[in-house]
Amino acid sequence: MRSGCQRAAARAVLRGDASRTIYDGPPDRNTYGARGGVYMPFSTNAAFNVGVVYEKISGCNPSTYSDCSQLYPEDSVLFSF
Repeated sequence: MRSGCQRAAARAVLRGDASRTIYDGPPDRNTYGARGGVYMPFSTNAAFNVGVVYEKISGCNPSTYSDCSQLYPEDSVLFSF
């Protein structure tokens, strides 16, 4: 006999992101990009995320930054109370 509580299925996640970093002195930095990966709940109030992030600096000056875009892995464990 199965329990009445079923675990939710993993699902794909794809979203666009934008951010603004405010500096005291140098010019502020705006970035935009995308995140993609898998969201896997493992209880009613906890989940695990794993994926990749692509981020690009808006109006990037190559003399200030060695690379105007980056691609990096991301993982997280989420809890809600």
